[in-house]
Amino acid sequence: MPFPDGHFDVATAIETVYFWDPLDDSLREVYRCLKDGGWFVIGLEAGKKSQAEFWSRHVGGMHPYDAEYLKTRLLATGFRDVEVDQGIMYARIVARK
Repeated sequence: MPFPDGHFDVATAIETVYFWDPLDDSLREVYRCLKDGGWFVIGLEAGKKSQAEFWSRHVGGMHPYDAEYLKTRLLATGFRDVEVDQGIMYARIVARK
């Protein structure tokens, strides 16, 4: 991303991370662009594995990332305080740098 390190207080990704490839590189870029203590919020309509797999079969280029998998990747990237709010038809993930 064409922004300096530590530029943003908050970053959001609503219904987009399914298309981030490679995922870990993209998460590292978000992490780099956030200020220390900054927040990253992810919104997913297909937050459960079965939902993500269903949609990935019907939408070209979509990866079946579910909320729990994304949580593991966020932690591996260095994010902390990662919380998942899982509903029937959505997931919200909040993580802090």
